[in-house]
Amino acid sequence: MRVADLIQAGGKFEGKKIAIEGVFVMVRGVGYFVQDATDRDNRGKAILVVSPGLEKALLSSVPAYGGGPISYRDNAEISGVIIPSPSSEFALAITEIEDFAIYKYDERMRVNI
Repeated sequence: MRVADLIQAGGKFEGKKIAIEGVFVMVRGVGYFVQDATDRDNRGKAILVVSPGLEKALLSSVPAYGGGPISYRDNAEISGVIIPSPSSEFALAITEIEDFAIYKYDERMRVNI
């Protein structure tokens, strides 16, 4: 499902397992999905990824960008359960992650969470 469609649906999918496609962004250890890279700074149009050890799992699975606050900004897909966001900055959140992959250098890289 597209990030924009999920956010537009509001709470309709809360508690349901959903697969999301979009752009994964990680800024200073906070990871989230947006519809496209132009929304990377608009957390109101984003779905927060809630998973203990997320940053460590990412760094051990997928090369990060270096030299700035943005560690990741890549096309990705994730599946898990949609919940209300624990942070008011984000529209929704996803947890209980079952599958997470980032596309970097035209290669699918699975994140081992």
